[in-house]
Amino acid sequence: MSWSLKYIKKLQREIEKYKEQMLYVFNSEEDIAKQSYLLRLSQDLDKLMIRYQSFKKLLTSFQNMPYSVDFYMNTKFCEVRLDGDCRVLNIDKVENNLLYIIKDNFNNIVDVLYGIELNGRQPNKKANNFSFCDSGISIWLANKIFHKEKSEFLLVQNRDCRIIGILEKKQTQLLCRQKAMSASVRKKLCRIEEAFEHVPASIFVLDQELYIDYANSAAIKNFSEVLPVNYLHRRADLVFSGFFSNSYKEFINSKFWQYIKSGQECSEIEVKLLNYISLSAGIKVIKTGFDIECIVVSFVNSDDNSDELKQTVEALKSTTDELSQALSLFIPREIESKLRQIPEYKDIYNPETKKITVIAKIDEGGYWHVVNCLRILCQIDRLGVLKRFNIDKQLLIQAILIHDIGKIQPVLRIGDTVDPMAVFEKSSLHALRSSEFSAQMGYSKYVTLLVKYHHHREDELPPNFPRELIPAFKLFKIIDGLSAAITRRNATVTMELSNTKLIIYEENFERPEYNKKHILNFTDMINPEISIC
Repeated sequence: MSWSLKYIKKLQREIEKYKEQMLYVFNSEEDIAKQSYLLRLSQDLDKLMIRYQSFKKLLTSFQNMPYSVDFYMNTKFCEVRLDGDCRVLNIDKVENNLLYIIKDNFNNIVDVLYGIELNGRQPNKKANNFSFCDSGISIWLANKIFHKEKSEFLLVQNRDCRIIGILEKKQTQLLCRQKAMSASVRKKLCRIEEAFEHVPASIFVLDQELYIDYANSAAIKNFSEVLPVNYLHRRADLVFSGFFSNSYKEFINSKFWQYIKSGQECSEIEVKLLNYISLSAGIKVIKTGFDIECIVVSFVNSDDNSDELKQTVEALKSTTDELSQALSLFIPREIESKLRQIPEYKDIYNPETKKITVIAKIDEGGYWHVVNCLRILCQIDRLGVLKRFNIDKQLLIQAILIHDIGKIQPVLRIGDTVDPMAVFEKSSLHALRSSEFSAQMGYSKYVTLLVKYHHHREDELPPNFPRELIPAFKLFKIIDGLSAAITRRNATVTMELSNTKLIIYEENFERPEYNKKHILNFTDMINPEISIC
């Protein structure tokens, strides 16, 4: 017998009990006590009858819907079955890191569930399901079922379809923005995961709740004997403890796990498998702003001296570094949306006719140009240039994000031959528009100046241009040019720091005539010298 029928029978028994008590009191001889007691019993019976009729009406309404509902209630959880799915309200296991959960006692939650007013409406589950793949949290639309005092509510489920709280509808706007950000970051992470498949090192990607979200082929192969079949979407401590320790308590107190749990990066830490083989573990934390998006854990054999493996591990470290730093300041959606609308073109220039022929169109070229700028900045930062010569990294990041937002490109097709001077607008015009946008959006004066003059030569700068901004100006121009080479010509960029000189090699395998060596001399920080060989 389902709980709903048991509950109705319980209410019926209580009603009968009250009626018996009222009959007993009515037949008693104590008239004064009888009147007050009968009044109280009558009031209690009225409340019970209202509760009984409401619940019966509720069940009748649900029977007319394409799904059934049963509540299984005790002091710990309430289970709701919808279309065969299991939804569990577990007050004891409310997630601490979920925003705006209404932490309430069991009875208050039941009041919300009990106060259902259907008004003939049915839930539209498909059209209103907000899924947070990265965190395993989803928001199921319940506001068309659950009402209380004119407030609308949503049910919050974790990765196991367990309802772990209730949200007011007005609180979902922030969560929807978080969803959009996570989806964008997730798209970037998918590209990195594709690269991980070609890495001989064992790679595990954990989400912000420390559940295993991904493992590459090498990890599955190397840990095949101890890796559980259902390792995905399981807590990493439960999986990793089986690799390195016979005792779960010993593992969670280990230095390796404490790094992961606290979200700290570690380039190299030694761990030992149960068969005493030593592995070198690396921990990289990928963030958007101050929020952890995921943690990349890599394992390599400490005794393996293969040059190929060392190069691969170094490339992996470089890749995760770039992604972490490139995403350190999340691109606002309105900026990203605008950049993705800007195409770029690959072309061949004819010096005799001074015309270009379009050979390829790069969709979302403006966006990828900015991403490549951020990656180049990461390379420069890893050499210690920004810190050594006191160049503000956040200033450059913000200028990179906004510098082409005012760009307007012509609509061209592959095979078109055009005069670039006639078709493309002068670069300084989009730089001016972009600087105006940056000022309107509240960016600093220095960011606005860098954006405004990023297509000017140094001798074209106004007399009042801040001299302390010259190093960032020079570096920004180089980054912009190198990114254009990567985006439009698939160029390869390498660099080194020699004393006070930053030497950058630009190799264009498709167009070797564009090969360059850029040298930026920081000897004089107020007026650095720049040359192109």
